[in-house]
Amino acid sequence: MINRKKIFLILVVFYTILMIGGESELMNKGQPNEMELLIEQKEDHEIDIIPPEFLPKPHAEATNVCITEVCADGGQGGSGEWLEIYNPTGGLVDLTGWLIIDASSGATEINLETTVGSINAGEVITIGDALASPTPNYTDAIGLNDGGDDLIIQDNLGRIQDYLVYGSGLGINLSLVEKWYWPINATVAPPDDPGESIERINITFGGELEDNNIPSDWELDTTTTPGYLPQYQPQIAALGNILISEVMYGGNDNEWVEIVNNGSEDVHIGGCSIYSYVDDNETIIPAEIILAPSKTYIIGEPSSFVDLERNISLNDAGDVLIFNSSSGNILDVVSWGGGAPSYVYGAENGWINAINATGGLSEGASIFRYNLSRNQLSDINSSSDWYTTIASTPGSFYEITVGDILFSEIGYAESDEFIEIYNNLTWPITLDGMRIYDYGGDDDEIIFSGNVTIAPRGVIVVGDSETYDYTEIITLKNNDEDLVLYRADGFELDVIIWGNNKDNTYPWGQVQAGLVLRMLQVVFLEEIVFIG
Repeated sequence: MINRKKIFLILVVFYTILMIGGESELMNKGQPNEMELLIEQKEDHEIDIIPPEFLPKPHAEATNVCITEVCADGGQGGSGEWLEIYNPTGGLVDLTGWLIIDASSGATEINLETTVGSINAGEVITIGDALASPTPNYTDAIGLNDGGDDLIIQDNLGRIQDYLVYGSGLGINLSLVEKWYWPINATVAPPDDPGESIERINITFGGELEDNNIPSDWELDTTTTPGYLPQYQPQIAALGNILISEVMYGGNDNEWVEIVNNGSEDVHIGGCSIYSYVDDNETIIPAEIILAPSKTYIIGEPSSFVDLERNISLNDAGDVLIFNSSSGNILDVVSWGGGAPSYVYGAENGWINAINATGGLSEGASIFRYNLSRNQLSDINSSSDWYTTIASTPGSFYEITVGDILFSEIGYAESDEFIEIYNNLTWPITLDGMRIYDYGGDDDEIIFSGNVTIAPRGVIVVGDSETYDYTEIITLKNNDEDLVLYRADGFELDVIIWGNNKDNTYPWGQVQAGLVLRMLQVVFLEEIVFIG
């Protein structure tokens, strides 16, 4: 008689497809005067999700006269307030009939015709109270609310040229195309202390200010900069902040190289280059390219998804691929197959030894740098950084999903409880942040921490005994139980249910809302008793 109960699993896999459809229509009611419509929409109704048809484009630069900075507390006992406007157009703008309006009340804050008159191409001007410091270019008594306000620039035809909500925003919900888009409580922080301002940002190298009509166009500054527009200064590409993250070299007219920003700030990669050692082929990235944190840039042949379409001629049998800075410094290297006979290996050349990442690849396969730590990609400049996959992920990184990690054995004897987990992938994975949840008990059995890693096609055993790979006191019921394995972000990876209680609490067959494809594994077990 064995001294612990073991479970032999009969897996029944259900595939459930959830299709989410439906279209929303944009109703055009006509708007002879946008300001009148805005006042009509003053009801304080909350929204949590912006309808897709109202969403602005991901990135738009200022093309019309706009507000660029606001100081709502001049430190003069309610006076000293000012704002800044800018003309990004290529010509003079006549401000006859133009107004800056308080959107919630409809009252005129500034008559731009009488106060300013016109604004030259590229000109930045300040307008405000005479007590403001430094003195504004144009003085006018304005009254801005420290805790929140909403301002409109309206032209002589009643058209809204610019719109800004900060702080509380007084509850206005605008869903006008090309206007301001904001869920409730998602406005720009108010400049409610003396010397603070909110300022429109610049995230384009050599480009214009952001004008997407969303809160992220703005930032709160503790130092005002009247008359000065912010200039964008990203980091330069340096060792460690830019990496080669995936390479498809086994394709036929389908070869590409993916580069990733592995740091926490934007990086200017313009002028950097990818060099194929075997074919002596160099591709230079255009000068204006900026890469945001965790974002990728793809160079290669398939025009459907690459950022820079080039014939990069990678050698299937072996090559050394080098990523150079604009000044010619080696920032990253990957070597595969037979490498390059003339390439000198060594730490100073970016690859520490002559053991290469992989051999030849089949059609459609790629090599990728694995995100073992979950926060940054592995980067020890050797073959151990790299793995092969037939499911390439251009523009993104592999995420553990259903079928990658499985419950493989359970022991629920009171004296020796354990849970065995199997890695179904051909590369190691870390369980850090994942959890095993007791659905019936409404409690976490285990939350993994400390860089717990499972080898490729390997297992890890967790449970009460110190002889296990991961020691944790767990409480499993003998008669019936339901355990769920969750990814760190809450995505469900595997489920196991045992016992004869058909009223178990796990929602059998339930599909999580919002997923296009959902696969659930519902596991029934049968306990087999050995006699002998």
